[in-house]
Amino acid sequence: MTDRQLKSAFSHNEPAAVASASLGRCPAAGSERSAAEFEPGAPIIKICGLNAPAEAELAARLGADLCGFIFHPPSLRAVSPAQAAKMPTPGAVRVGVFVRQCLSEILEIIDQARLDMVQLHGEQSPVLAAEIGPERIIRVFWPEKAAVPGAESLDDLFNRWLHLAKWFLFDAGLAAGGHGRRLAVKFKCPKPYFLAGGLTGTDVVSGWPPADPNLVGFDLNSSLESSPGRKDPAAIRAMMASLGTIKTLPQSL
Repeated sequence: MTDRQLKSAFSHNEPAAVASASLGRCPAAGSERSAAEFEPGAPIIKICGLNAPAEAELAARLGADLCGFIFHPPSLRAVSPAQAAKMPTPGAVRVGVFVRQCLSEILEIIDQARLDMVQLHGEQSPVLAAEIGPERIIRVFWPEKAAVPGAESLDDLFNRWLHLAKWFLFDAGLAAGGHGRRLAVKFKCPKPYFLAGGLTGTDVVSGWPPADPNLVGFDLNSSLESSPGRKDPAAIRAMMASLGTIKTLPQSL
């Protein structure tokens, strides 16, 4: 399924389109995303860790392509399904970040929080991803963890997950996220992916266009906060404004 078809299915909540994409047992999408495709030649921007309605709506209205909600209680950025459901994200694809939940819990939260995609940020199995549907999966890897002696290599991880996710996402550290620092390990990825890890708007602009054509987007989180777990509206505005040279932004910006 293409990005254009994916977004069209999201925005119109079309069960037939979703089913035709073999999206497993995942409930119908709840996004308010328009049918327009991701802008060709521009980075896909995901703002993650949103936990307040005003900041979630601001991020979406300023042109964030994906809005991420963390369903992991130990995180300072965690939200409940009910809280996420009340956060307006006009025009954005809604992504739920899961660390420890089982399949039934994830499916329930997808429905409750009106999620479009699932970011697997823990030790979930490929079987779980297949049940949800690969076109709705963002699979997170930690290259620094894979470099530890005895750990599963990135190549082995790629072989297991290549056909079970729409995108991969690479983060700094050995697990979890929101570390606020950049990824220090180089790698070669066989499919479209996002970068995360303390990124700013300046990092996005300086890294675009990328040398690796499989790099399609950036995940921003801690750099947009005034304190851990609290998004700063001024930082969101400044970051999105900085992307004006590489991405078409709403006129309201």
